[in-house]
Amino acid sequence: MNENDNKFLVMVKLKMDRIFILERALVVKDKTPHNIDEFENILRDLNCEVLTCLQSIRVREIKTAIDIYNEVLKCWIDDLHSLIELTSPSENLKEFMYTYVERFRIAEVLDAIREVNTDRLDEKHYVLTDINALNLTPSRTVREFLEDLKSLYPRTYKILSKVLMNYINSPLKELNLEVIEENVWRSLWSLLSSMTLKLRPHIKLHLVVNHLRDMELLELLMRRAYLKGEDLSTYLSGKKPLITNIISQVIQRSSIDFDTALHIIKYAYSINELRYSPLSYDKALEYLLAKEWEVHIVSHLIYVLDNLGNEYLVKSIVSWWSWYEHVIKGT
Repeated sequence: MNENDNKFLVMVKLKMDRIFILERALVVKDKTPHNIDEFENILRDLNCEVLTCLQSIRVREIKTAIDIYNEVLKCWIDDLHSLIELTSPSENLKEFMYTYVERFRIAEVLDAIREVNTDRLDEKHYVLTDINALNLTPSRTVREFLEDLKSLYPRTYKILSKVLMNYINSPLKELNLEVIEENVWRSLWSLLSSMTLKLRPHIKLHLVVNHLRDMELLELLMRRAYLKGEDLSTYLSGKKPLITNIISQVIQRSSIDFDTALHIIKYAYSINELRYSPLSYDKALEYLLAKEWEVHIVSHLIYVLDNLGNEYLVKSIVSWWSWYEHVIKGT
């Protein structure tokens, strides 16, 4: 490991102490804030770095759940880019980090293609992508779209082009996004998995990336099946007992339990696998996962507190913690 990589990993290890993890949500539950000001005071007492982000984006003026999530997400990604520029890690580590967070722009681009085909494109929902610059219209060909994408977002282009080259002359409106989306995520996680082999030393980095790949694809397929009212149990064949046991328990429950269980398996399980490793490249992924989960938790709590009240906030945290204990005990 070179000196700059070691410096970067030491810094993210220190930053981990200031992340709003699920254990800290229990403090919020116990103090039961009545408004965002009180919630921010709790974050201040806990010395959570995300407070600076919330203050910078004027979160009180953002009303929809997805917009709150997007703004907090962008704030974290901007901070990550600044940290990388400050520490100048190796190209291998830098590309792994950048490719990992490029997932969110790829998701935006796929959503934009889906929305433009249904005439529902709303550019204000896209915080990582200049949708206007992509000039998306249903009649544009994949070739034309990729040319613009390559000049604007080369990393996104690198991933999407591997799949979309098979449809190079097709108009965007004719794309089967269900098939394309699945193939894009397979391609992305395959790339990330191969990148881990260049990051030594590591203990569980490669194994956890492969777990995340399996979980992301499972989540994609099960969400589709859930919305269509299909039998979800058919997707559990051959999966780890931990996954099958937990998902089986939520199949007949509400979508909130479904989302919570998937998040816990994805984030809590993975972080728990990485957190006890000695200082190695495992720490980079642990940091990425902890920050990504923080974005979900904080944006959800803000929306709930501002729109549904603190009683629902407490119920959310209790539900999360219940599933968290279930997952950790099963590992």
